[in-house]
Parts: sequence; C-alpha cells; structure tokens
Amino acid sequence: MRRYDRYLMVDWSAANAPKLGKDSIWIAMAEGGGLAWVRNVATRTEAMALIHSVAAETIAAGKKLVAGFDFAFGLPAGAAGQLGGEASWRAVWRLFAERIADGPDNRSNSFQAAARINREMSGEGRPGPFWGHPHQHGGMYDGLAPTKPDLAGLEVAEFRHVERVAKGAKSVWQLAYSGAVGRQTLLGIAHLEAMRNDAEIGRHIAIWPFETKFEQDLSRSITVVEIYPSLFSVDQQNDEPLDAAQVRAAAMAFMALDEEGRIDELLGPPPALDPSTRETVLAEEGWIAGAGRTSITARRRSGLDYIRDPEAIYAQSFAEIARIEGVAALPEPVRPLATRIVHACGMPDVLGDLRFSADIVDRTGAAFEAGADIFCDVETLRHGVMRQLLPQGCRLHCAIGDAQVAAYAHEHGMTRAAAQIDLWGERLEGQIVAIGNAPTALFRLLELLDEGRVGRPAAVIAFPVGFVGAAESKAELVRDARGMAHVTLLGRRGGTAMAQAALNALAGGLAT
Repeated sequence: MRRYDRYLMVDWSAANAPKLGKDSIWIAMAEGGGLAWVRNVATRTEAMALIHSVAAETIAAGKKLVAGFDFAFGLPAGAAGQLGGEASWRAVWRLFAERIADGPDNRSNSFQAAARINREMSGEGRPGPFWGHPHQHGGMYDGLAPTKPDLAGLEVAEFRHVERVAKGAKSVWQLAYSGAVGRQTLLGIAHLEAMRNDAEIGRHIAIWPFETKFEQDLSRSITVVEIYPSLFSVDQQNDEPLDAAQVRAAAMAFMALDEEGRIDELLGPPPALDPSTRETVLAEEGWIAGAGRTSITARRRSGLDYIRDPEAIYAQSFAEIARIEGVAALPEPVRPLATRIVHACGMPDVLGDLRFSADIVDRTGAAFEAGADIFCDVETLRHGVMRQLLPQGCRLHCAIGDAQVAAYAHEHGMTRAAAQIDLWGERLEGQIVAIGNAPTALFRLLELLDEGRVGRPAAVIAFPVGFVGAAESKAELVRDARGMAHVTLLGRRGGTAMAQAALNALAGGLAT
C-alpha cells in the first residue's frame, strides 16, 4: 500500500537575483503513476508560493504529499547549543527564520546573517564556522572568513554524520564557491520554518526525520524531507539542465519505490546507524533520505513494449477519447474542450457531469481578442497554463501567496483563495477567472457578483475539488451563472489538471 499520492522534489538556489535555467530553482512533481510536471522558477518567493499551493491543494483533496528539498535540515552536533538556545533543530530553524531576510527579488542578507552567527558562536575577532564569500566582498562581513578557518577551538564538527555517509556532500558551513550548500541551507530553512508556522497548512506538515522518527510516524498530510539528488540515477534528456533531470529522477524514484512498497528504504534509518548517533540525528543534525542504504533505486523493468514517441502518445490518446460514447453527442464547438478535460483526468465518465454555457467558446475567444487576463485561484493552476498558447499581452495572476491577501483573509475569516476575489474587485470586469482547487473562491465570486462588489468576468472556468463545498459551489454556478460564460464539472471531482486543460484548449483555439 502506498504511503503517498504525490511526490514533489525541489532543487533549491541561493541566487541573489531572479534567475532561470542552470543553477536556478527546479521543481518536479510525480503522481498517478507518472511525471505530472517540471517547473523552473525564478525566485524563492515564487517557488514557495507554488509549493504552498500544492500543499494546500493536497490537504483539501484528502491526499498525502512527500516534498524533498536539496539542502541540509540541521547543523553538525553541538552547533545549536553554542548559539545560546536549546540543542535542537527547532532552535536553529527559529533562529534562521528570525535572522534571514529574503526579498521577492531574491536579494537576501544571508552573508550578513552568517557573519553575525559566527560572532555569537566564537566571539569577536575569532573565526566562526561559516566561511566563504565572493572575493569582491572582501572586508564587508565582520566575522566571516573568505576561506576555510580552523574549527578546532569551536568544538563543532565540519560535517554532519550523514555527510560522512553520502560521499561528495559538502559541509553546511561553506557559503560560497563550487558546490557550496551553506547559503541554500540558511535561506531554505528560513522559508520552511515560515511554512511550518503558516496558519493554513502548518499543522499538516511533519519535518522528517525529526518529527517522524524516520518512518515511524508518517501520518501527516505533508512530509518534508532532505534529499541529495546525486543518490538517484539520472537520465538527462537532450539539452535538459542537470538540475531539472535530477528533480525529475528523484520524484520518479520516490514514486516508484512507494508503488513497490519500498519507500521505507528512503525514509527509514540506515541499518548501521547506532543508537547514540541516531539520537544526535533526530535531535539536531537530520538525515538525507536514502543515505546509507545499499539499494534505493526502484527495480528496473527493461524491454517493455510501450509507445515512447510523445506525438504518437497524444494522437492515440485523442483517438481513444473520440471513440468514447458521449463525445459525439456534444455540440461540435466544445468537443475538443471536452476531449482535453477527459485526457487530463483519464476518466471518461466525467462527460456525464460536464456542464458548459452555449457561449463558452465564443465568449472566451472574444475576451482573449480584447486582451483579457486570466485570474487563477492557486499557483499550480497559473503555472500549468501553456503561455505559448496565450494571446500576446495576456497576463496570468494569482495572489494567494501575497502578504496582503493573507492579512485580509485573517481579518475577515476567509480562505486566501476567497480573499483574492475581494481584492481583485473591479479588475475582474471582462476578464477570465480560472478555479482549479478552492470552492470558497467560486462561492465568493458568485456572492460578490450578487452584491455588485466585483467586476463581472467574461467567463469562469470552474473546477474546484474536494468534499466540502466543491459540489455545492458548482451546482450554484450552473443554477445561475450571473451572466458569465462557464464550464464546470458537477460533483466533488475537479482539480487544477482539468482547469488547466480547459484553459489551454480555450486559449489555443481548441485544437487537439
């Protein structure tokens, strides 16, 4: 029996400006037996908004997610105690969250924060354990040496226990130069601590192995683990960046091992871990999933007969859907739209629950021609829209991760997805609203239209999902669409994949 439904892996970055491509943030997610998507994200703020959205959507759907990040979750034994607090990983996480400032443009104070921590650990005029900074920053950081210092007087180790097992792993103390992971750790832990304290999803998160005791308690909806992508066999494709290939491989490996009932080989402790070291690992240092195991690669199945060409896969998929009873009975203009939705979920029976206004194709087409933007309830939906299909100038909006939205939602006792609708207000006039997760967003849109407090969108693509409010919100839309063109799916089913499929079909002229 599988422990998880989704497997999300993150290659983190400490870049000090928005960056895409090599050495930037790459995120991959696998689910349902295959790779769902790979994203390249320019900033840490944007990455965490996407991860938050995936987590919230997972929780709302009653599913479970394991999320892996490629930076250290703890410091070598003894370091936490020298910082003046309790000798635990929680103290380190709280400290980093307090000290690290990381802006939406990727500008951070990570070097300054490390220098301050050094001074607190070693005293003025003595080197601390963190070291390394760009050569052009010489003299800028009091207490931060440009090269590796002598740690003998600090009574802290250079490496955690796991880094001695995972050959090639760098020391967390190194902040700069080739392969350094220190700044990724400072920045990454600060962001994860903020997520742990988030009012919406924090209580559903467990940090592995500290809070789970390795594999003993994996009951929470979200398990956050430390990964080392080099542990996984990578098949780099064409000009694909190595970072992208590694997160893809890690996500697929986690999923394959879980399907085979072997995920404890990743999340359980290595057999050689002695009791004393285990205690240190669980209290302070953390561990890398799969480190110390002789075999973490899912059993390979070679020589299988399957279609490999992506164009052939698409062609055969759409041909199969065209033969499904009920497709031919649909009005000709919406058959490609229905085909895309069925293709996205693999469930032909959704055709019976599909509802749409007769003008959905014409109204969305006219809105796009008029320069309409798309307003999305969650980041996963925004990121799944194929931008090359959108008319020039069409912008995608999602504010669920904005501080203003969070504050407004807290003040008014509503979800962030719903709060966005309030704050967008008149901006929605003539635009397109896409909802792939939150019933509260659809309810709020209909409510504000009734009160005359929001601009009337040209169309709404409505696929909220879940057990609370999803069926009811969509039934109300079908009962009275308030003058909007619409496409939706009755009942509890829905989700971002179907909303993305509908949007991509409508934006691309419904070509299959």
